Amino acid sequence: MNASRLINKSCYFHVKGGFELQISKAVLVRDELFDYLSVRLASRPKMVREFAEAVFGIETEELLKKMIPVVLPKLVWSQQDNDEAVGILYELAKCLNIDMVPLIVNWLPKVLAYALHQADDQGLPSALEFYCTQTGSDNQEIFAAALPALLDELLIRVPQMIKKVAVVLTGSKDLPGFLRNHFVGLLNSIDRKMLHAEDFSLQKQALKLSQSSTKHVISQVFAALIPFLERDKDNPSVLLNQVVKILEELVLKNKAILKQHIHEFPLLPSIPALTEVNRAIQEARGSMTLKDQLHDVVDGLNHENLNVRYMVVCELSKLLKLRNENVTTLINGETGSDMDVLSSLITSLLRGCAEESRTTVGQRLKLVCVDCLGALGAVDPAKVKGLPCQRFKIECSDDDLIFELIHKHLVRAFRAGPDTIIQDSAALAIQELLKIAGCEASLDENGIFNACRGIVCHDMQTAIYLLPYLVLNAVCHGTEETREGITQEILSVLDAAASENSGAAVHGISGGQGEVCIQAIFTLLDNLGQWVDDVEQELTLSQSLRPSTSRPQASKSKDPTPTYLANLDQLLVQCKYVLELLNVIPKVTLAKASFRCRAYERSLMYFESHVCRKSGSFNPAAEKSGIFEDEDVSFLMEVYSCLDESDGLSGLARLRKLLSSQDTLLINKNAGNWAEVLTSCEQALQMDPTSVQRHSDVLNCLLNMCHLQAMVTHVDGLISRIPKYKKTWCMQGVQAAWRLGRWDLMDEYVSGADEEGLLCSSSESNASFDMDVAKILQAMMKKDHLSVAEKIALSKQAPIAPLAAAGMDSYTRAYPFIVKLHLLRGLEEFHVLLVNDSFLEKSFHLGDLKFSKVIDNWENRFRFTQPSLWAREPLLAFWRMVFGASGLGAQVGNCWLQYAKLCRLAGHYEIANRAILEAQAAGGPNVHMEKSKLLWRFKRSDGAIDELQKYLLNMPVDVVGSAAISSITSLSLVPSNPPPLLCDTQNLNEKRDVAKTLLLYSRWSHYTGQKQKEDVISLYSRVRELQPTWEKGYFYMAKYCDDVLVDARKRQEENTELGPRMGLHRGHKNLFQALPRLLTLWFDFGSIYQRSGLSSNKDLKSVHGKLMSIMRGCWKDLPPYRWLTVLPQLVSRICHQNEEVVRLVKHIITSVLRQYPQQALWIMAAVSKSTVPSRREAAAEIIQAARKGFSQGNNLLTILGIADEAEILSSLQRPKKIVLLGSDGIERPFLCKPKDDLRKDARMMEFTAMINRLLAKYPESRPRKLYIRPFAVIPLTEDCGMVEWVPHTRGLRHILQDMYISCGKFDRQKTNPQIKWIYDQCQGKMPEDEMLKTKILPMFPPVFHKWFLTTFSEPAAWFRARVAYAHTTAVWSMVGHIVGLGDRHGENILFDSTTGDCVHVDFSCLFDKGLQLEKPELVPFRLTQNMIDGLGITGYEGIFLKACEITLQVLRTHRETLMTVLETFIHDPLVEWTKSHKSSGVEVQNPHAQRVISNIQARLQGFVVGVGAAPSLPLGVEGQARRLIAEAVSHRNLGKMYIWWMPWF
Repeated sequence: MNASRLINKSCYFHVKGGFELQISKAVLVRDELFDYLSVRLASRPKMVREFAEAVFGIETEELLKKMIPVVLPKLVWSQQDNDEAVGILYELAKCLNIDMVPLIVNWLPKVLAYALHQADDQGLPSALEFYCTQTGSDNQEIFAAALPALLDELLIRVPQMIKKVAVVLTGSKDLPGFLRNHFVGLLNSIDRKMLHAEDFSLQKQALKLSQSSTKHVISQVFAALIPFLERDKDNPSVLLNQVVKILEELVLKNKAILKQHIHEFPLLPSIPALTEVNRAIQEARGSMTLKDQLHDVVDGLNHENLNVRYMVVCELSKLLKLRNENVTTLINGETGSDMDVLSSLITSLLRGCAEESRTTVGQRLKLVCVDCLGALGAVDPAKVKGLPCQRFKIECSDDDLIFELIHKHLVRAFRAGPDTIIQDSAALAIQELLKIAGCEASLDENGIFNACRGIVCHDMQTAIYLLPYLVLNAVCHGTEETREGITQEILSVLDAAASENSGAAVHGISGGQGEVCIQAIFTLLDNLGQWVDDVEQELTLSQSLRPSTSRPQASKSKDPTPTYLANLDQLLVQCKYVLELLNVIPKVTLAKASFRCRAYERSLMYFESHVCRKSGSFNPAAEKSGIFEDEDVSFLMEVYSCLDESDGLSGLARLRKLLSSQDTLLINKNAGNWAEVLTSCEQALQMDPTSVQRHSDVLNCLLNMCHLQAMVTHVDGLISRIPKYKKTWCMQGVQAAWRLGRWDLMDEYVSGADEEGLLCSSSESNASFDMDVAKILQAMMKKDHLSVAEKIALSKQAPIAPLAAAGMDSYTRAYPFIVKLHLLRGLEEFHVLLVNDSFLEKSFHLGDLKFSKVIDNWENRFRFTQPSLWAREPLLAFWRMVFGASGLGAQVGNCWLQYAKLCRLAGHYEIANRAILEAQAAGGPNVHMEKSKLLWRFKRSDGAIDELQKYLLNMPVDVVGSAAISSITSLSLVPSNPPPLLCDTQNLNEKRDVAKTLLLYSRWSHYTGQKQKEDVISLYSRVRELQPTWEKGYFYMAKYCDDVLVDARKRQEENTELGPRMGLHRGHKNLFQALPRLLTLWFDFGSIYQRSGLSSNKDLKSVHGKLMSIMRGCWKDLPPYRWLTVLPQLVSRICHQNEEVVRLVKHIITSVLRQYPQQALWIMAAVSKSTVPSRREAAAEIIQAARKGFSQGNNLLTILGIADEAEILSSLQRPKKIVLLGSDGIERPFLCKPKDDLRKDARMMEFTAMINRLLAKYPESRPRKLYIRPFAVIPLTEDCGMVEWVPHTRGLRHILQDMYISCGKFDRQKTNPQIKWIYDQCQGKMPEDEMLKTKILPMFPPVFHKWFLTTFSEPAAWFRARVAYAHTTAVWSMVGHIVGLGDRHGENILFDSTTGDCVHVDFSCLFDKGLQLEKPELVPFRLTQNMIDGLGITGYEGIFLKACEITLQVLRTHRETLMTVLETFIHDPLVEWTKSHKSSGVEVQNPHAQRVISNIQARLQGFVVGVGAAPSLPLGVEGQARRLIAEAVSHRNLGKMYIWWMPWF
């Protein structure tokens, strides 16, 4: 006993940890000792007890537990030769109060592993025989029971040992095949032993791994090894060499596997030992483009395994640093496929910010995702494509539910499981579900839920997925008490969320349990609502089919009908229960709870539903338009302002009789009208001078108006007058101080903001972000590099939670936080430039290569940000600070000019003027240009021209040119300055600046008519001389010459000397306007020349020769892709009267055909089947000539075949839906339309492509993503063709008809005849508008809003879809009106069930053809009661009206461009204008075409033409939009429409 105590004391004295730690290191000594003690357990129990207490300091039982893993395997293995072994086992069991059988079964994996490790093969059969005797199980059952843990034990000698196990279990030696099912578990063990074990022997054991099965989980292998490499790369160890050996075996010896899975491999850390491996990976990868690399990153970020996702995002971070410039170029390129990849990448990174895992790796993943978002930059949301919404559907059958559960949730949970407990739970659930699915007998209704009981404790996604099924089961099959309990629980969660003092768990994005609870309730209610919709639809359908089942012929099947009807009745009862539950929950509570959780779309959905039920909606074409309570409108306005939807706010303002000051403030804030906001705040302050909120609002206005010095003065006054809110004032003061570069003031404010004090609620996240920026700048000034890095890291952490919440809804909502990350990336790069200096001490110059490279990168990244004030102002302020610190005044001025331009484009002229003054003070270049543009925008054209004139007259004469100077001073009312001295040195920049100024001066002189023709041409000529390679100079001069020509023709002067050169050789920015116009002029002149007799007029002959030589030059110099853009126009003129023109046209078409056969041949195919012989022959000649010089490309996409099945549609011409199989493996559906001339449709699609380009450039339409959904149209002959099938779309009539059937308002057999009878009865007896209003509309109350609620059940998707519907419908309405598009019945307007987009089809009734129908189409576009209903509570006011105004503004601004393109339609002999007009071999003048052209021109000038309207003066954009809407909703016009246009739908 004494000896034992001495051993214990000695160990503690010499080594911390005592005897137990010492003996654990000496494994052999420990094993010998434990063997000795186990043998003495029966004979000398007292000695064992004393040894345990004295040496180990523990009870005997505890010591035995430590001994068992060592001694028990030996005892079982040796029991055949050792008689005492079984006795010792019984003694051990007795001391531990356990039976012997459970004891040996518990340690079965250890025993089998020990037996397998022994060289003697006899031990294993002996141990198995012992187990068989004791438990009654056979060998296979014994191994199966021990398998997962046994594999874990056997890792040290995997191949040989596990092969033995495989033979016992499967009878096969196929080790990879056997391991495939157990590899994830094994990998977890390896990962655990390698990364988390302190014991080096365990780490060594984990590294000895068989590579033969790794191909199945290659990414996990790398993800497990890379952290180990990262950890040990600085101090290499023996273990590092082991890892390198494994990787060499994996990579170098498995080239075939590597080829297949190379995209899953990341490059390993750059350490010398891994050079070979990295080279092999690089070779196998080949030369990957950046786009391919990003594709692979997106795949990796969506991997189930967390470690793999983390590994991939770390690789992305390195890639973005390495290829920064290439990524920026890719984003600025705006190619469709590039933006698809980037959109997917941004979506995946936002999903990464919402990572659920609370492990260290999970937290790191979020940080790296945020870092990558900052590195990518604040990409304009207009460029980023949203993902289409998939509707959640509750599966009705058990088999469907089991499939969904396993396929989408349990397999993911199993593969992603960070530990074996989760994997086992998932595996068990899969196993049990598969048993249930394969079972023939009737199932226990809770079987599926019981099977998943384990996994729902560990996996949130599976739990949330199953919740609606559980509740539905309880509501449908449970008692009244159960239903009441569920209702109360839901209400208690919502009440807690909606209450004002609900605490941090609910309010805001806390990531706590409260947030999860509320979100779960919302998802549950969505899913239950969808289930009710689906069931009601099914019931309606079955009821409409009931009469058919009761007919005599159905009586043969007697059995199914009663059962079927009984099931329907049961479903009806269940539906009633669920509806009761949903109706008990007040919509107002739901709206307020959603609002407090910042789920604003959901709040809007619930509250709008509540208001509509109470007050109706703003729908003048419907029977009921409500009167709204001010309180309701105020809440809706608050929601819209949080959604940052200023258009919706202006619509809501129309619902009130009188706007409150708060409403006006909200509308102006959202629109960015800070001058008006300031006025409102100052008025409010007069009423309540001590209002902290109003003072804070005033400071915010001053900041946004760039009155920074005034803001500082105001802050200082507030600190002295209201000192208890000093913290708030200082936080806002910091925003002005760092922008002004007042560092002493910034320090003072930062220390004041860090003090304890009261905060005003409006000093929002922007102020706290500016605080972070100020602290980072402080640390930079102090050269505290560690502090800079730490503060930047903390600033990046702050937006993780809001990014996670916002990213789930939309990128637009996340964008303000991404702008901040963009700025932080700039700060990081600036800090790297400073090295060890403070930016106050170190000044940079533009010749510094590193500095200029960083600035270029900043400017390139700036280009792809959203061109809005709030997004770009912080970036410009940061640049001003950087340039100001280095004394680069011109660059500071340039930043102010960029800011002034943003303000001017946004209509904030006062702020723009302020920025111009700052730019002037800083010495910015070309301030005169921005100033003159601002004056022009103010409608002060004289002042604008005067500003440019002053600049030009102050420049050296030899730069401006003496001819230009005399043109400037001619007819000038402003006295010119004395001529300046001649200057020898001419700076290139100076030349460019003068050229830009001169061009603007020439254009404005041209518009205002202040100069004579000769002067304007002289000015334009000088621009071309100054910048001979500049496209703009040529283009605007040609445009002027064209205008002069048009004017001369009006006055019947044939001024043919002005052959316009459109600048096409110098660039392609104006290609879509210049080339069509050039061709039109060429063809027109060719006709004039032909008609006047070929040689009668020498001047004409000379001009014709010049024109032909210009066109031949264009043919040779312009690349074929430019001619491809005008191919339809060229093809339409292959039968021109002038043979020389035709010859050249054929040459041009031939060259395009050779270069772009896939695009051009389709157009030629239609002409080659023409009914006009001359056209047919010309097409055949062109195709034959193109074939001679054509060389087949390798990577051309081709049609492999057509799918076997075709669908025949039920409309009049019986079109067929076919599926073309592409050589890329993608299936593309098309609609084949017989007896339909699609040439007009094809040209209309080209026109819409032009409109999309204009909308994408316009600053107001771009952020709203206004566009027309394009689709391919391929005319094959003059009376048939193919149209691309637009997926997920359905016609308005079909949607509404189904909805009216489901609510019992429509019967397929009876309703239409009834309407026809009403029309016939009322004809001549009452006015049409009264008949429509009193007889028809009451039969069909508007229901289209329900389609959005049922199709887009997730509120964010619902709101996005409704806005997309409003935008696309508005754009189509305006464009359709301008081009005179008619026949807009319910089957020609489709809606996309994934985005809400409106898609128009069938353009045969174009150019006012609808007005010549027997029943003229009087409305300008379709805006019936249901179309208005789909727009929401504000109807056409707000979002729809604003989109109409912007579209009209774009169309009217670019009317010359549009008319150029439309004129090519008009002169196109392919276009059938009237029923009597037929195409012929000879071109003819078309009087109808001329009338159409004048109508379109009139509409683009603001006249209301072609609808049932009296003549009017030209209207402004807003007036024109309102007038057109008024005509579209007018009951007078709708009542006169053709009956089956269905004005009631």
